[in-house]
Amino acid sequence: MKRTFWESCVRALWCVLVLSACGGPPASQPGTETRSSALGDAGPPIQYVYDESRRLVGVYDGAGASAQYVYDPGGNLLEIKRLSEAELGLFDFTPNAGPPGADVILTGVGFSPALVGNTVRFNGVDAIVSAASPQRLVVTIPANATTGPVSVTVDGATVPSHEDFIVTSPVLGPVITGFSPVGGPVDSVVTITGSNFDPDRLFNRVFLGDIQASVLTSSASQLEVKVSQLGATGAIRVSTPSGRATSSEDFLVLPVGAVPAMTDTRLQAEVGGASSAVSLADSTRKAVLSFSVRQGEQVSLVVTSVVLGGANQATLVVHDQMGGQVGNFSLAAAGGVFDIPMATRDTVYTLVVRLSGTTTGFNASFALVRAVRGMLEKDGVSATFTGQVGQNGIYEFSGMMGARLGLGVTSVSTTPAGGGAVIRLLKPDGTLLVDCSNFYVPGNCDVPVLPMTGTYSLTVNPSGTVTATVGLLLSTSLGDVLTVDGPAHTFSTARVGQDGFYTFSANANSNLTLLITGNNFGSNTLVRILRPDGTQLTSQTTGSATGYTVDFTPPTTGTYGITVDPYQASIGQMTLQLVEEASGSAGTVDGVETTVVLNAGQNGRYTFSGTMGARLGLGVTSVSTTPAGGSAVIKLLKPDGTLLVDCSNFYVPGNCDVPVLPMTGTYSLTVNPSGTVTATVGLLLSTSLGDVLTVDGPAHTFSTARVGQDGFYTFSANANSNLTLLITGNSFGSNTLVRILRPDGAQLTSQTTGSATGYTVDFTPPTTGTYGITVDPYQASIGQMTLQLVEEASGSAGTVDGVEKTVVLNAGQNGRYTFSGTMGARLGLGVTSVSTTPAGGSAVIKLLKPDGTLLVDCSNFYVPGNCDVPVLPMTGTYSLTVNPSGTVTATVGLLLSTSLGDVLTVDGPAHTFSTARVGQDGFYTFSANANSNLTLLITGNSFGSNTLVRILRPDGAQLTSQTTGSATGYTVNFTPPTTGTYGITVDPYQASIGQLSLGIKTAGAPSAPAQADVRK
Repeated sequence: MKRTFWESCVRALWCVLVLSACGGPPASQPGTETRSSALGDAGPPIQYVYDESRRLVGVYDGAGASAQYVYDPGGNLLEIKRLSEAELGLFDFTPNAGPPGADVILTGVGFSPALVGNTVRFNGVDAIVSAASPQRLVVTIPANATTGPVSVTVDGATVPSHEDFIVTSPVLGPVITGFSPVGGPVDSVVTITGSNFDPDRLFNRVFLGDIQASVLTSSASQLEVKVSQLGATGAIRVSTPSGRATSSEDFLVLPVGAVPAMTDTRLQAEVGGASSAVSLADSTRKAVLSFSVRQGEQVSLVVTSVVLGGANQATLVVHDQMGGQVGNFSLAAAGGVFDIPMATRDTVYTLVVRLSGTTTGFNASFALVRAVRGMLEKDGVSATFTGQVGQNGIYEFSGMMGARLGLGVTSVSTTPAGGGAVIRLLKPDGTLLVDCSNFYVPGNCDVPVLPMTGTYSLTVNPSGTVTATVGLLLSTSLGDVLTVDGPAHTFSTARVGQDGFYTFSANANSNLTLLITGNNFGSNTLVRILRPDGTQLTSQTTGSATGYTVDFTPPTTGTYGITVDPYQASIGQMTLQLVEEASGSAGTVDGVETTVVLNAGQNGRYTFSGTMGARLGLGVTSVSTTPAGGSAVIKLLKPDGTLLVDCSNFYVPGNCDVPVLPMTGTYSLTVNPSGTVTATVGLLLSTSLGDVLTVDGPAHTFSTARVGQDGFYTFSANANSNLTLLITGNSFGSNTLVRILRPDGAQLTSQTTGSATGYTVDFTPPTTGTYGITVDPYQASIGQMTLQLVEEASGSAGTVDGVEKTVVLNAGQNGRYTFSGTMGARLGLGVTSVSTTPAGGSAVIKLLKPDGTLLVDCSNFYVPGNCDVPVLPMTGTYSLTVNPSGTVTATVGLLLSTSLGDVLTVDGPAHTFSTARVGQDGFYTFSANANSNLTLLITGNSFGSNTLVRILRPDGAQLTSQTTGSATGYTVNFTPPTTGTYGITVDPYQASIGQLSLGIKTAGAPSAPAQADVRK
């Protein structure tokens, strides 16, 4: 087929453009890529430029300079023009001829990269520039152009072409009448119908959206193309050498199941436009809405007026230009707002609506709302977001890597009231930097150090379907460089959300205090101290008080940080100052006191030498603060820096109980005043006083005039010996703690003395060994006390029914007296006499079983009396212990007697209980039938005080009782609940002696004469 010259030129140009689009030569292309026309963009930089006759027309050296080669009509080189980067030159245009509406590429130097910066004329008629770079322009031949030279004007300078451009007659361009299918996944084949397509497939360029598709076959009326792996949903565009055409509807890149069928609803929606009403007759149908979005645009889907018609729910799936899911939501009858992620490019999204379950008809209104966009100005005025229902906000600001910013939310209001707004900060790459959480009231967001330089985005997402107004305030963190022991710095802000960041240099293991004063923030403020790597070392949350201190020890040498983060929307000020602890000597042990003076917020560390095993006492001789009422915490550290003892908080003078020193070396006393007070504290170190005591040996006096000095005494003791520590002559003005320590140092027992002069401490050493006694005066008390160890006296308690045993005990001495007892025996114990020096003392008497456990505590005897002894539970040697009160000397008489008794018979003769032995009691038995009505007759009573008579059941439990007084006779009516042997006990009160008669009769029977009792 014979072609005209113009057709040959156009086809040659088309081949060049197609090859360029596919990434191939014929020649390097100049300029910076600037996309604009269907013919391609301005292209990458080149080194050489050739015209259509393959003649060299331009050379670039890569540094901006160039050379233009000019030829005559015969092809002879006329001249070479050397041009700088700033000079304007037109080397060539391609093609050399074409109809109005066709694109032409101009090559040269000095062009403006901005489209509007270039004016191109065809024989004096202005053309449209569609792409531009410093070395290349793409222009469209104007409709009324005529043959003639082409000129380019940039910044007032004009350069014409050396040859004329030939304007030819128009050629019919392509027309699109339809395509099938309407959608499908990547790699699908699409048939495009129409007219004026080029029969040669190489001369047809097809785009789906903005992505080129592969042309498989072509004819004048039909093209078959393959969807690219990159998509993309959008209008179909066909370009040929004769022109271009665009479809009226989008091709939808969707999974096969999401492509709309003939019975489905297909809508073209517009972001920010009118709502789209969707109706589906049944759940077999779906609705497909496509809509365009711009790069960086965030769109929300607002669904209202929902009628499910019995369906469970509707599923809303949003697909991107490649068919991938960017959103999957469940729609209930209440409707709602569904946020679609920010678009990463200019593209077309597709919404597919499906129903779950059966429905009698689905209806809903779908609106697409574009997020409000705005700018935040650092340290400027606040920006206010005001949105409509479902609308979010995106506010951008430029941030530098390493910058520290604070974000304040100055106001939050919603309609209806009670809603909130979620605020998030995104990095320039679109990933989350920080989720500032949900704001219902004004507050602030802690913004991390910016990790990169670029444009950051702050998103505002109101809850549900509320409309919201939110105030946003972006501020640079305030800060400065602090120096240890240098001047104070004040952090002061009236901007909500503004925080502070201060730095300081510190040496490893220095002991520092951050002093916070002048705080007037209305709510909590978090102050954090950061390590050189940015991690938190320690923190302090301030409240309503004006001053605080934060003690810390830098673990490494380096630059540390201090952050100040006011709570919520709080504004105010506080002053920060760094203070290093004072240091010095704590003085010498047993020397004079050391007085330390500490400034506001300052701690102190004072050292002394200690020897392993030494026992020391620490006295705090004085404590005064300004303002008054402060205190100081004192701690004692071992030479390795670990804690030996926390001496607690001192508001007034006192002392610290120092453990035995565990190692030899330099010990440290730390003094930490409370809050921001200045403090003066007196310290006094003393060696513990002490000696060796012997049991039953001489007394030793502990006497000290040094605050905090204590005592430590040792003694040897045998296992299971019964000892008493006698404390006399106590003159300490307040409590003194006396402890007895086991050989392993653990406490065995203790006694806190008060204002009395004497005390006793009874104890039994569990093992043989060397025991200790510590004396610890309370607080700042001084004085003296005498210590003596006494072992208990021992001997026989006498024989049962024998003569009384009189025991004499020295001051502080106890006694232990034994007798033999038989299991089942009934005994009485009489205390026939009690006298003490000084008078008024007493003695506690207890009866121990042969195994050493308690049988009965007979209580405390100030005067003669008796003890009710239970039936002896075993045969063996029993012990009576006598423990006089306090430090008295005591003389006590003991008398053991067998209980008197006999067998009574109902309606039989009476029996007389008669005793002249203090403490002797009686026990009588009788047999009785169940439910018989009996009376116990008590006659002839001569006891001078009360006597307790009890009737016991067969199991020994009390059935009833009678306490006799001064009367001579009594009756006790009772009914035995069971048949068996009952008992009667007679227990005279205290040291009473005398007699009474007992008889049992049936109701209505006469009394029998009395009969004397016998010993059993």
